[in-house]
Amino acid sequence: MVSGAVAVWLAIAGWLAFFRAPAEVTLGEVQRLFYLHAALAWNGLGLFVFLGVFSSLYLLSEQLIWDRRAATIAPLAWLFGGLTLATGMLFARPTWGVAWTRDPRLVSMLVLFAIETGYLLFRQGVADPGRRARLAGVLSLIGLLDLPVVLLSVRWWRSLHPQAVEWGAGAAGAEMRWALMAMTVGAGLVAALLWWLTDRVDRLEEAWNRERDALLAACNREEGGSP
Repeated sequence: MVSGAVAVWLAIAGWLAFFRAPAEVTLGEVQRLFYLHAALAWNGLGLFVFLGVFSSLYLLSEQLIWDRRAATIAPLAWLFGGLTLATGMLFARPTWGVAWTRDPRLVSMLVLFAIETGYLLFRQGVADPGRRARLAGVLSLIGLLDLPVVLLSVRWWRSLHPQAVEWGAGAAGAEMRWALMAMTVGAGLVAALLWWLTDRVDRLEEAWNRERDALLAACNREEGGSP
């Protein structure tokens, strides 16, 4: 039911972005990719903020529930970050003439994506839950330091990346704004749905592990008590 509603919203957003909104005068049809790119970027940065908040709450309280929530959202932040870079390169190739350049925003976003990748690798490579949570939490806070650089890099340094979106006036500008908002909300709904599903799978896995451990302990007790 929920996934169906999300799919309907995405279909509407896609229709607005790729068919209903007018083509941008300078960039032409390729500008339509911007709606998806911006939606992924804004939601990806928002997911990383949640990751940093949950990690901070763990470091302050040392309650593993916050680390579990951070671990649940981390793959989604990584996914949206990677898609942001990919769609950005697809958009840059026809508009800038190159898919990648040492633009401040691109480089700072790549650094953030590298930190997200390192976060996931830490979680896979460290066995001790407490040590894993501390190291991953510190790494996510380091990533938060890069977040203002991503957001403000176009203002701090000379950049090919546009500083603001200029929609123009009239009906054409309004249609572009509606397309961008619809796509952004759609990407947010997808992120929320994936977050909920990931959390549900993690809870089921934890419940299964508890049941398995209890069953193994009961079997061991029976074997130890048998003559």
